[in-house]
Amino acid sequence: MDKDLHKAARKGEDKKLEELLKTRLFRDDPSKLHEHQLTAITKDTVLHVVAMYSGSVNCVEVLRNACPKLIKATNVNGDTAIHTAALSVHLELIKRLIDWAEDVYDLDDGDPLVRARNYNDGDTALHVGVRMRNVEVVEELIRADRELIHIRNFKGQSPFALASGAVKMKISHYMDIHGYIGAARREESNSDRIRATRPTGGEDGEQKNEITTSDAVETLDNQRGWNPLHYAVYHGITLNIEKALQRNIKYASEQDKSGQCPIHLAAFQGHLDCIQAMICEIEDVVHQKNRDGHNVFHVAAMTSNEEIMEYLLRNLSPEFKRHVNDVDNEGNTVLHLAVKNGNHAIVYMLVCENKSTVLDALNYEGFTPMDICEAEMECPPAQSSQLVILKILKAAKAKNGKKYVEMLRGRNSNDEKYKRKLEHYRGWIDTSLIVATLILAVTFAAGFAIPGDYHSDGPNNGMAILLNRPTFCIFVFFNTLATHLSLLIIVILLRVVLTSDFKSLSTAVRACTPLLALAVFFMAVAFTAGVFSMMSSFAWLAYTLLGICMFFTIVILMLDIAIHVLLSADFHVCFSFTYGVIVPLMLWLRG
Repeated sequence: MDKDLHKAARKGEDKKLEELLKTRLFRDDPSKLHEHQLTAITKDTVLHVVAMYSGSVNCVEVLRNACPKLIKATNVNGDTAIHTAALSVHLELIKRLIDWAEDVYDLDDGDPLVRARNYNDGDTALHVGVRMRNVEVVEELIRADRELIHIRNFKGQSPFALASGAVKMKISHYMDIHGYIGAARREESNSDRIRATRPTGGEDGEQKNEITTSDAVETLDNQRGWNPLHYAVYHGITLNIEKALQRNIKYASEQDKSGQCPIHLAAFQGHLDCIQAMICEIEDVVHQKNRDGHNVFHVAAMTSNEEIMEYLLRNLSPEFKRHVNDVDNEGNTVLHLAVKNGNHAIVYMLVCENKSTVLDALNYEGFTPMDICEAEMECPPAQSSQLVILKILKAAKAKNGKKYVEMLRGRNSNDEKYKRKLEHYRGWIDTSLIVATLILAVTFAAGFAIPGDYHSDGPNNGMAILLNRPTFCIFVFFNTLATHLSLLIIVILLRVVLTSDFKSLSTAVRACTPLLALAVFFMAVAFTAGVFSMMSSFAWLAYTLLGICMFFTIVILMLDIAIHVLLSADFHVCFSFTYGVIVPLMLWLRG
């Protein structure tokens, strides 16, 4: 999902929207905009998002100029933007959309776009307007196309049959003045017959009849098994949440045909305001589980919705925060799923900001979150987010499970993942051997071809000319350190290069990574000291070169420290610095 585009459309920021369309993936071919979907579940286009939330006429004009075909796009339910605008009761927007639809209408398209019916119920935009009980919307749609009055949905219901009160009078008026008096009476008869077939007896029947005539909620009788609360949270209509719960508080715990409770649907849609509204009414809704055993914490972790997770952890009372440790049908806690999904921000919130999170919980396969994190890193190259998660878990003293440790010990050498990881480490070792050999060759040669040459006569014959200068001594000292460090690295790597033992390879990699970086740093210091000792007679040149060398030497040192801290993840003191400064900088550079 393009979050920037979604945010601009949701807030009605027409200038920002226009800028994004010019600079993003649509700059070369804006006509493809109608194929771009902003929401993963409902497959809404940017026009649907504008129609649902902001109702911005200016945004519609921007989209109309960019992609005229966008008005024809439908979401996963078959709803056009006109359906969505009727649902959200944006009257001025409906007028613009109808005008747009008329401009792009072609006889080859069949029926006009305003008559389009969705996939689930076969409803036109007029059916939606009637259900929302908005007279102005109904009037505008009928004015655009009078034939909408007679189009029936899949249940055989016309808008007139669904209407009541002022809306019914408006439709009846239009039918009368256009010579449809007999049709109006037949529609009245059909309407009475349809209503008579609905349950009327008992407490449940009374509840259903009340819902069918409610001001802004859908009926229980639909293909998805939604109750009015499902309908309200799916479309982000927060005003109807309180109404639905007042009618029947059990709506909050009812599952639809896909096994989702209303709060799960709200979390999947990313409707934080709907979740807030439900929690304000009944806080214990957070422990409701869907068919897969997920509560709202699980869904927020799976969808990487940091806003919802932050709200839940910061605003719920302690007794409800403990539901982060609830397990799903596979035994996974919220932390298991957050680690699987690779969202380090949510992992940080769960581990560092919520004291009730259990770090070493085992799922039904016997794995802890730490096991999952290390398993995710097995297929190189490891993602930056997984490295950060590993850092967070190790800093919090999270542990591996016994099953994972035993699995590592008895790993089958024929396993493809294991082979790929061995190849990765061997490749790294080969590269390190080459670098270490080059450092050894360069520093060894520099130890004999020293700066300033040797005395060729006199009592100091064969001695270095610059021997008494402090900078020359620094050169000799650090050059010697770099030589022996590179030699040590070569010896270690040659001992393990031919082995197939994973533990030996990983230990060698962890040991040699900082040593190799340190050898490079020592070589840089030696080079700086050697150059300065030779150029000291020319002060301006010597200090200029010294400044350049020192700058890049410090950069090398800082990178070495950052990478070492990020990979070792064993020091609490370094944790805050790494997560707060180095990691964001590395992620920004990577982006």
